[in-house]
Amino acid sequence: MPVGGARASQSGSSFYYAFRLLPADRRRAITAFYAFCREVDNIVDEVSDVDVALSKLAYWRREIDNLYAGQPQHPVTITAPFAVGRTEVTFAEWLACVADGGCRGYRPPHEGWGGGSRPVINVNWNDANAYVDWLAHKTGKPYRLPTEAEWEYATRAGTTTRYWWGDEIGHDRANCKTCGSQWDEQQTAPTDSFAANAFGLFDVAGNVWEWVEDCWQDDYTRTSPEGVPPSTRRGCSKRTLRGGSWDNSPEQLRSAARIWGRPDGRDNSIGFRVALSLPANAE
Repeated sequence: MPVGGARASQSGSSFYYAFRLLPADRRRAITAFYAFCREVDNIVDEVSDVDVALSKLAYWRREIDNLYAGQPQHPVTITAPFAVGRTEVTFAEWLACVADGGCRGYRPPHEGWGGGSRPVINVNWNDANAYVDWLAHKTGKPYRLPTEAEWEYATRAGTTTRYWWGDEIGHDRANCKTCGSQWDEQQTAPTDSFAANAFGLFDVAGNVWEWVEDCWQDDYTRTSPEGVPPSTRRGCSKRTLRGGSWDNSPEQLRSAARIWGRPDGRDNSIGFRVALSLPANAE
């Protein structure tokens, strides 16, 4: 398997997901672990040779901009290994869930932009959890939404700049207002239309906002300081969104930017990606 893994694809009713275990130090290992799961028709796990997989991951939030509740700067430690989806969940993947009797039978509208490999939109936090619950049941593996700490660690990929590629938005790096792409401020782009970050993850900046597991906290130091959400799934009136979207300014695409949404709120700028808890002996 080449570095970068398999692109999410469809063949009949079979869908492929690719996940990468994120190493604590990308100088030691950019590619540490892949797991590929074939869904719907058959479930087959294929694991590449393990290079380096660490159970304790850490990063420092060093960005100084005081925008979108991203302050104050503070260290974050993630104490358990995990994997994360290379792309946002697509319409094709969502409809596989629906066809299998999952996702509460909900078919989100694609606004006339097309489905297929575009990220699924018009899904709320509850919808996203219906999908990961189905995926977990289907595979017998602990799929879930990423925590906010995990999401930012994955997005930064070892960087401390505003965006994973640097401090300037540049041209055609992402899908947003004034990003310079053909989809700017019009619609979503197909997943992996832009370059991936150093961990091989696509669209961590722009395209659609992504739900994470955490309840919203105004004080960011209270949010997943150890990589564990500060509250359970119940009794939470606000959930956190990360990453920015096709309809946002570049400031909202920064790795530190964060907003909140109602768990039952749907919008054509909101989607999600999945995470997978890995056993402690994955290193």
